Amino acid sequence: MINSRSNVLGIWGLLAGLLICCPTHAQSAGNQDLSHARSADPDFSAAEPPVADPPETGSQPAADQAPTRDNTVQQGTLPDTGGGKGTASATDALDNGQPPPGASPTAPLAPGVVVNQLGSVDGPVVGLLDDSNGGLGSQMWSGAVRSDLENELSRIPIVTTDPVVRDLARRLLLTRADAPVGTSHKALVTIRLQKLLDGGLVNEAGALAAEAAVPNDPEFARVQAEALLYASRAEVCSDMTNARLSSSELFWLELRAFCFARAGDAPAADLTRSIIEAEGTNDGGFATLIDDVEQGRAQSPGQFAHPSAVDIYMLQKLGLPVTTGIAAQLGTAANLIALRDPRNAPIERLSAAEHIVRTGAPEGVDLVAIADAQAFSSEQKEDALGHTQQLPFLMRQALIRQALALETRPAARVALVERADPTANEEGPFHVFAELQAPRLAPTPAQPSAERGAWVAARALILGNRADAAAQWLGLPENPLTAEAALALDLALSNPDNDSRAQSALAWFNAHATAETGGWPAAWALAAGIWQALGRSVPAEPLVPAPANVQGQTAPVPIPLPFDGAKLEPGTVSKIDAAVADPSRRGEAILLVINSIGSRGPAHFAPEASIYFISTLKKLGLDDSARQLPIECLLLGPPRPANRPAIAAQPVRS
Repeated sequence: MINSRSNVLGIWGLLAGLLICCPTHAQSAGNQDLSHARSADPDFSAAEPPVADPPETGSQPAADQAPTRDNTVQQGTLPDTGGGKGTASATDALDNGQPPPGASPTAPLAPGVVVNQLGSVDGPVVGLLDDSNGGLGSQMWSGAVRSDLENELSRIPIVTTDPVVRDLARRLLLTRADAPVGTSHKALVTIRLQKLLDGGLVNEAGALAAEAAVPNDPEFARVQAEALLYASRAEVCSDMTNARLSSSELFWLELRAFCFARAGDAPAADLTRSIIEAEGTNDGGFATLIDDVEQGRAQSPGQFAHPSAVDIYMLQKLGLPVTTGIAAQLGTAANLIALRDPRNAPIERLSAAEHIVRTGAPEGVDLVAIADAQAFSSEQKEDALGHTQQLPFLMRQALIRQALALETRPAARVALVERADPTANEEGPFHVFAELQAPRLAPTPAQPSAERGAWVAARALILGNRADAAAQWLGLPENPLTAEAALALDLALSNPDNDSRAQSALAWFNAHATAETGGWPAAWALAAGIWQALGRSVPAEPLVPAPANVQGQTAPVPIPLPFDGAKLEPGTVSKIDAAVADPSRRGEAILLVINSIGSRGPAHFAPEASIYFISTLKKLGLDDSARQLPIECLLLGPPRPANRPAIAAQPVRS
């Protein structure tokens, strides 16, 4: 490492000449770091493709030579014609009906490349999903207005624990589909990559980044590099991250230094580190990691002043833990890596999980492993109800989960689940609670006469993917909540017994349509509307209120009751309906629906809004989503009135 201040200043001038005056030399040096890496460090670079040196200005590749990313239109890129104006000059020429400078007059754009009205390029069509594995259609955006799509896609609720919303958001972000032509401000793939990282879909983001290419777009280049780094991809020092060779931003300087060090080019790595020091942005943790890379060791870096995805990548490659202290300074992706790192202590992994549990990023297997690894005393587990008051959400769930494994008394097990239920206690994501506790609750002998506890148990089991165990907890419907649970059970696990139970639930609602008759009108409206939206059979009795009497006259149509809950604006409904009616806007329609539902899920909406979402998903051919969403609506909604319906004791169903 060069430490002399005078040497630093001299090197700064030298490097300025290399990187600013002679960009071709810098590019060549960058390509050299790849070739050195292949021989020096197979673990780091075995999977990286070779990168050819760029040809001299004005030269053409030989007829038998494969064109490179830097000088031809390939894989969705446009050529850079020099002077830092590759995109602008190409666009000017195209707008004038002329080929871009330096290009063949007849050279077509590569297949899948989309040039919008401002001249920016979306690059080749990329995605991990197609019609064979859950994709939503290659033409799903073709009828969308480009500016509207950018705005809606930037709002996509991928950060959520709601399984239906998250699944649809994930599929939209990963589907291989043509981008619509039109005025744009940002490449769609840039938005997609950032949202995948925000949602903790790290591996998916890395795989998508490895396919994507958007030339002359600094914002895309940065998020692409971060996706590759967080996913620990081999392409981090390939030509996909060529911005590191010319940018003076700290992120790119650190990546440049790492790639030189990994390639065994110590002088170039030290030169880059000198620039970082001269700018006063040197980080002791980063410096230690670079020394580790150069010297083939794995020494703990200590504290980081400003950690980045580059540091996360180096820590993983060196076999060092990504600590919660580092992850907490970054975001969801880093915390996800930290909670999955077995080198971290169980309590540290739990801390990282607690930071991001509401994002939906940790998977069930992650949370189960972390919860079961926590160390609680025998006293805590024997008296879990008395030791959970002040615990954070995940720690409380972990203690109750371990206590359930030891408790043998059915009534006591139900009491533990009731204490863990976040809707009745401290707020937390219900789906996480259900996923953690349902496997422990499932073997419990059912107590369908346990009043509220039976409903709590059945609800947790259904939403925790243990619907087979939930049936024994539900007797004949005797109140609105158990009637809703019976309908949800039939949607989750349809069989003759559950179908019969569902019909009994609908009949109960018909007989108890008002609060005066012991019913709950909002729950009745929700249940009836869902069954009709899904095209399921309903009892012969009418499922809608009688026409209201207004000033002594019978109204020609029923007047809907003013149910509690969030409502949809008429303009939102019209916008969604217009997209649904146009097959070329299918993706936009799905996006508008989940953006309207939002990250909180559907349970806080009034019945008419929930029914609209379900019927719209059904129209869009998303039958599984249209079946799963009402399960949530029935078990977690509709919004409770001021006087909640009572839970009466239930007879055991024969």
